Amino acid sequence: MNNQNRFSLICVLLALPLLTACPMKNSPRVVNEGKREWTPQTTPVDASVEAKSFQAFDVQAAYVALSDSGSLVARVLQPLSAFVLNGKFIEKAEFRTSRMTQMIQVFNSAFLTLLEAKDQSNEFLEIKNAYYATIFAGCSRDLKSDCYNSDLFSVDTRHTRIMTVMARELDAGIEASIKTAGSSKKCVSGNAECRQLVEERYRLLAMGVYKRNRYDDSDFAFAYMKYSRAFSELIEYFNSDDGKTEAAKLALNNRGNMRTSYLAESHSHIFETLIAKYQPKNLKDPEFRAFIENFNPWNYSNKTPDTFQRGSRVMFGYAARCCLYQDDSKTKLSPAVTTAIFESQENGDTMGKSFLQMIIEIKKEHSYRLFTNLGIVDIIRQIEHPDKQFYNEFFFVVDRLFR
Repeated sequence: MNNQNRFSLICVLLALPLLTACPMKNSPRVVNEGKREWTPQTTPVDASVEAKSFQAFDVQAAYVALSDSGSLVARVLQPLSAFVLNGKFIEKAEFRTSRMTQMIQVFNSAFLTLLEAKDQSNEFLEIKNAYYATIFAGCSRDLKSDCYNSDLFSVDTRHTRIMTVMARELDAGIEASIKTAGSSKKCVSGNAECRQLVEERYRLLAMGVYKRNRYDDSDFAFAYMKYSRAFSELIEYFNSDDGKTEAAKLALNNRGNMRTSYLAESHSHIFETLIAKYQPKNLKDPEFRAFIENFNPWNYSNKTPDTFQRGSRVMFGYAARCCLYQDDSKTKLSPAVTTAIFESQENGDTMGKSFLQMIIEIKKEHSYRLFTNLGIVDIIRQIEHPDKQFYNEFFFVVDRLFR
């Protein structure tokens, strides 16, 4: 496409909305399932542990035992869990001392080591379940109600990393669900298991920075952004009444609902903060490309409301640099881009009729006369050609920015 045609394209894109004067339209959204029931957690309690053993416990010996990775469960985690994962101690003010903080630090160090090693022993999994229950004890599903123990654990610098690793354990299931559904939007709207996995993943990540605003961990940053689009789709699902029964609507408005949750309120802010600082190490990294594909920035529009606001524009820029083409010679557009172009032209969006739809509408009333008078009839005929080569990357970028 030469410069003159490019200039003409911009003029046509800007002029067609004025020529058609079509109103903004919103298509209804179909929702099939109700919300996932959140199970409130309580801290395990072992009343047999005597209070005096709290002071008698040798924290230094447990610290020394950290060097022996082969006995972390027996020498560190199990002995410390009697206090750290026991409501008799962790939830009582008289035990919330610097000594308890030291215990948590040693416990977290051993716990993170085995978590990253993917330990699947029954002994570790039992401790892992107790750890989850302790961290989320007292929390409402939406994390708006204060959790009993999170403030103690979040003081330790390993807390964010632990929550990140636990969240990423759910990635394989989410990835498989999205691939089966075809997109994160279809995954969330039509698959209850997908919604459960996405919600749980972001509850863990939100707990990782719960009321601490600690977003500078690079692993946490990427983990949080990786399925951020799917989570925004989940928030939209909770906020929509379309297709829901009256009972389901009432349930969503009960205490602990996800419509006005801590997660929903903080999501766009966290993403905006992270993406502003994020610098990808390698644009060709498969995981980074998967991140771009899951975010699906190709549907970005400069004038359409978006959960992420400026963040979507940044993502669109990264996508244009890494994932616009499917070959190194840059001769073939990515299938995701091609699909986005055709869908946008066939269906339009919340801004109204698409570029192609506007042309069809103008032709119904004026045939080619108006286009001829504007000197763009040749471009219009290119657009109507069966192979539609006109819909290239240049058209796509201009269309997304000016719509």
